[in-house]
Order: sequence, then C-alpha cells, then structure tokens
Amino acid sequence: TYATEVGCVLLWKIVLPLLQEGTRKHIARSLHYAAKSLDDTSSNMNELRVLLHYESSICDADEEYLNKATIRIDKALSIDYTPSQEECQLYSLDRPLDRLIVWSKRRLETKANLYKKHTNPVDEALLIIEQSRDAPVNSRISMLTRAMSSLQASEPPLAYFIESPPCSPVASPSPLDASKLNKSQKGGGGVVKTESSSKQPLKADRSGAMKVETRPPRPLDLETEKRRSLLRDRANVWNLVMTYGWQEHNIRQVDVVTHAAERILERVWTRSGDRDMRIMQAQAHITLVQTQSVELQSKGLRVGQISFIEDDDSDLDEPTRIGASSTSRHHSGGDALATEIAEKMATVVTATKSVKEHIGAAAQIAKELILEGWPEEWLLINVGVLLWNTFLPSFLDNDFISASESLEVVFPMLMDPTSGIDAKSEISLFQDLGHAYAQSLLQHHLLCQTSPDDEQGSNPVNILKVAQLPLRRVSMAADPNSAYLQSAASICEQCISALRTPMDAKNFLLLAPTIRRFLGPAPVEPLAAPSRAYPQQQLLMYIDELAFPQITPEQRNALVPRCLDLLTEDPNVELCARLSEVVLDTHPKAAARIAIIGRGLQSAGKLGIRQDERKMLLIGQSTGAIPQRAGSKEGTKDKKKVKDDQSVALAEQEALDAAVAALPVPDPTPMDWMWSVSYTHLTLPTKRIV
Repeated sequence: TYATEVGCVLLWKIVLPLLQEGTRKHIARSLHYAAKSLDDTSSNMNELRVLLHYESSICDADEEYLNKATIRIDKALSIDYTPSQEECQLYSLDRPLDRLIVWSKRRLETKANLYKKHTNPVDEALLIIEQSRDAPVNSRISMLTRAMSSLQASEPPLAYFIESPPCSPVASPSPLDASKLNKSQKGGGGVVKTESSSKQPLKADRSGAMKVETRPPRPLDLETEKRRSLLRDRANVWNLVMTYGWQEHNIRQVDVVTHAAERILERVWTRSGDRDMRIMQAQAHITLVQTQSVELQSKGLRVGQISFIEDDDSDLDEPTRIGASSTSRHHSGGDALATEIAEKMATVVTATKSVKEHIGAAAQIAKELILEGWPEEWLLINVGVLLWNTFLPSFLDNDFISASESLEVVFPMLMDPTSGIDAKSEISLFQDLGHAYAQSLLQHHLLCQTSPDDEQGSNPVNILKVAQLPLRRVSMAADPNSAYLQSAASICEQCISALRTPMDAKNFLLLAPTIRRFLGPAPVEPLAAPSRAYPQQQLLMYIDELAFPQITPEQRNALVPRCLDLLTEDPNVELCARLSEVVLDTHPKAAARIAIIGRGLQSAGKLGIRQDERKMLLIGQSTGAIPQRAGSKEGTKDKKKVKDDQSVALAEQEALDAAVAALPVPDPTPMDWMWSVSYTHLTLPTKRIV
C-alpha cells in the first residue's frame, strides 16, 4: 500500500502541468490506473482519490464517454475526505473540492440529456452552449446568442450580492508591499488555467511571497454562500460562451464574445479562494484585447497606428499623412479625406487606450495572485506575450512610445524577484520586452528634447518624427539628469545581469553606449564605467561605439585593435559580421583578419557556437559567480600550503577541461548561416589583403 501511494503521489505531481485541454488526453490512462490502484488498496489518501477521479471524469467527458465520466464524478462526490481548517475557511465550504466537482457533474448531466427541457435559465443556456460546441461558425454564433438571451433575461441585479472585504486569510507585508498596488474593483488577468491545478498549498514556498496567517473560522452565512454559488455558476456559463465563441478569432464573433467578457467582469471577487474566478476575469481581459485588435484589423487599422496614408501618396504633407490636420488641400477631395483620417485616428486612439487598460488590469491580477502565494507565473508571462504580439507592428515601425504605458506596467513586474520568473527560462520574452521598454524610454527622452510641450506623445506628428530619428546619428546636448535615460540605463543593466550569456544580452549591450552618450561625459551609475567581465560583452559595446558618426579617427584607430583581440579571444559568427560592417570602410586589413577568424570557425565545425564556455566558467569563478574549491587548512606550513594550492588548481583545471569537453557543439542555425554569408560578402573584396 505504501509503495502504491508513493507512486500515485509522484504521478500526480508529474502530470500537474499536463492537466490542460491540449495534453490531458495523453495522461488519461495514467490517471485511471492511479485512481483504481488507490481504490483497490482502500487507501486513506482520500483527497488525492477525489482529485484523480475528478480529472479522470474530465478526460472521459472530452472523449464523449459520458456514462464513464458520470460514474467517476459520482465516485469523487461519494468519497469522504477531511480538508484542513485553512481550506474550509479559504473557500467557505466544508468540502472545498465540491466547488469543482458539482459544476462538472452539472455539465455532464446537461450533455447527457440534450433533449430535456430545462426551467432553470442557467441549465437552459448550458444546454444550448454544449450543443453549439462543434457547430459551424454561423450556427454557433446564433446558438450562443440564444444562450446569452436566456442568461441576460435572468441576470440578477448588481446589488444582488456585493462582496465584502475578506477577513481571512490575513496577509502580512512582504518585500513588495501589496498595499502599494493599485487594486482595481474589477480584476484583470490572463489565460484560464485548468481547475485541476487549483489544489495548491496555501503557504507557498517562495521567497518574497506573502505569508498567510489564519483567524478562527467564522460561521458561514448560508444565504450569502448560496448567492455566491449562483453567481459563480453564471460566471462559468458566461466563460463558456466566451471560450466557444472565440475559437476562430473571427470578426463575426466579436459582438458575442465582447458581451460575454463584459458580463464576467461585472462582479468583484476579493476572497483568496476565488482564485479561479479572478483567473477567469483575466481571460476576459485578454480576450477583450484580442477582440479590439481583430475589430481594428477588419477596418484596415491596427493598435497604436499613427500613420493612415500609404507611402506612395507623396503629394501629401506630413500632418495630413498621419491625420493631424483637417485643413489640408494637398489631395483631391481634401475635406472628405481629412474627415476620414480624423475618424480613423479617433477609432485607433480609443481602441489603443482600451487595450492598454485591459493589459494593465491583466498584469495586476497576475501579480496579486503571485503575491498571495499562488503559482501563477504563467499568467504574467502570457500577459507579456500578449503585449508583444499586440504592439509588434508598431515596434517594427520603430514606434515604441505607443506601447510605453503598457511596457512600464508589465516589464517591471516580470523583472521583480517576487514574481518568481527566471529570465534564463524566458529569454526571448525578456529580450524583446526589455529592449522595447528601453527604446521607449529613449524615445521619450528625444520627444522631450524635440517637443517639450508633448512629453507624453499625444501628438502623432511628434511620435512619427522621433520614430524616424536614427539613434546613432542623433546629436544633442547631454542630459545626465534625465529620468528617462537613467531608467533606460537601469533596465539595460538589469537585463545584462539577468541573462546568462553576452549574446543573450546583445541588444542591451549594443544600446548601452547610446544611452551613455546621451547621458554625457559624467553619467550616473551604472553606466559610468562600462567595464564588463566577458570579452563578448566588451566587444558588443565597442561595436556600437564604432558605429557612431561622431567618433574621431584617433578613437577608431584605438578601438579597432582592441575589438580584434576580443574577437580572437572569444569568436562568434554574428560578432564577425557585426564587426566587419563597422570597420570595412576604414580598416580593410582588420576586415581581412575578421574573415580569417570566421573561416576558422566554419572549418572547425563551430559555426553554431555562441561563446567559449571555458571562458564563461573561468570568469564566473574569478568573479565569484561559481564557487571555488577551498584551499588548505589554516596553520599548515607555507610550502605545504603552496603545494596543496597547486594540486587544487590542477584538479580544478582538469574538472573544467572535462566539463567543457563534455559540452556538445551546437549545430548552426539559419541565423548563423545568414551571419556567415553577411561577413563573407562584406569581406570578399579584402581577402587579398594580408
């Protein structure tokens, strides 16, 4: 029995991440066997048995085995388990898992009786929704509209139940004080996670998370809990309308989905046990962002757009091109065109403002759940991905100001240690959002310099002018006291420290010299002394400095040999191409040497290598990043101590050699081949120079 229970516990922990719609079918048999094994041995782990039967019933329902699913859900309801007092108080239920099981049983009964006439509006709407699940788009929209009508006709007034502030649990202050968060009366959030993983420990083992203390349990108000239960059921039905209605992301589904999402956001859920309801509201916020984007795309517009005329309309002046002037006469039908552009601009501004609000609300809910101890890091990551995808067209147009408000909210949350998100596991997200945030701060600084009256970028004319400025060629007075530049410098330094390798942090290393130049000759820390430990870090910063038009020939002549030494010390195909581009015109011999280094990488089969792992480990040891082995004990003779130190050093060197030799050389990626072609093309005319 003990071995069986240990195996089932391990299995449950392994399958937790897979308990979602796309992967649940792959673990269905394992869940069935685990539940049967615990039943056969009459195990006392009743709570785990309930969870296994509940998840197994969901797997059977997904495969349309309704009878099996009903048997399993009844089995889950019949097992008597003893929850902790904390759980009962948290969810205001004697059997906390029933909040999931009863709703699942209700859905199963509805699916099993498709032709039964229901008098309850919730059951009637649920029946229509289940029938519409696999219907074509047009039929599904019609059926979901009927379900919405049934729900809307019986919607309780807002005064039906007003959530009072939670009296339990009580959260003690953490390093990031939750009282400083701007909590909205309507939460926000991200993507709905499966209810299976809602069984989480109340006291999460996470540094910086809020510690939960409990008060003596209070008597449950049965009428209050009955009303809460009714509203939870209705919210679940509205969520089904939103989910089934938004499967294709079609413009015809926008009205239905928007209405359902707004209904989900009407109520306020403040108890910590209402985690699933707040995640559902998170899904509503994300869905509303997506509907806004789809609706704009159907009109030929996009979120954050500032230009509304095609580039081939060269006879238009700049204000008319971006819709800032209503009096232009440079185009046929000037009044009509100006009116049309003004209407488009107003539509985009309204939609963009709404998108920013929903993204901010989603991030806020994710952060609040994390601070309460729930493992919802995935939710904050999803919000960051949503932000990037929504504003990507603006980023491609070099417009980072349009997304600056959302970046200012989301990226610091991602970087906050209390969020529990490791930058090394989400490299692309940190690279993209961090670089966009730093660029937005730089553009805000340029906006203050070029248009002091429009610091927030409310005029698209000014935003377009700043977006068209090449940062390396901008020449203006240094401002060491600029808050925007100081924030940009701090972001770059944080990302360089958080990302593991220099090539992961290359965007920030290339941007750092530009920030230092804008700060002036005596900038604030941390960019006052840009000395870096790794050769590639130094090389990337020197490459950006070599690209400055303001650099003098003397400075260039001093930097190029240093860059070649650094490249030789730790070569990389991308660095070969980048350095060739900035030295080819002025130092052809250096370009020829770069070509030799690049061909050496290719002939040695190391075209895909990113950095010298040996140097990374050695520098990590010297800087304390990797602990060194201790030397000899105190009190020994000097000769013996030297001999022991030499032995230790030799052993460490052998261990390092073995570790580096065991590392596989990565195969070159398409980007590596692209960089190889780039530097080969650049250095082709200089190969004869030796």
